[in-house]
Amino acid sequence: MPLSHRTLAHRYDLLSMYAHDIILLVHPEGNILDANARALAAYGYSREELLRLTIKDIRSPETWHDIPNQMLQVKALKGLVFETVHKRKDGSTFPVEVSSRLIELDGQSFFLSIARDITERKQEEIALLNEKNRSEAIIAAIGDGISIQDRNFKVIYQNQVDKAATSPSANRRRSL
Repeated sequence: MPLSHRTLAHRYDLLSMYAHDIILLVHPEGNILDANARALAAYGYSREELLRLTIKDIRSPETWHDIPNQMLQVKALKGLVFETVHKRKDGSTFPVEVSSRLIELDGQSFFLSIARDITERKQEEIALLNEKNRSEAIIAAIGDGISIQDRNFKVIYQNQVDKAATSPSANRRRSL
């Protein structure tokens, strides 16, 4: 049994209202036409303020040059997932992963973009990179040769001492 337009609209409203992610409906020229409650909370604008803005207004200035190409890609591919940096009303920024699709409403195309705040993910990536760098520095400082192998005994890491000890020239010196 097909659902009525009113029922479908109500379901959309519920999904949009309770979504944890930012949901924006954007005109092809970049004007924000609609936003969910999460968007209002994330950016710090009232609904009226946010609906007067464009995509450029909620993007960090260093990402402005990416906007035209991303919009073209969404149009060409009918959708795109990318990372960028958004800006709040107070000027602070936060990293987001955006899933943007081209949709059609009443014969006109619009962008439907869902943005997820990835601040925690980015902080974890930095922590992991720092830990990796710290571990590599410790291993590099050890005077013994150290190598790490995968399950198939393929060397996936060697410190400089181990590289020098296993190089072809070191093997020739040992056999002389």
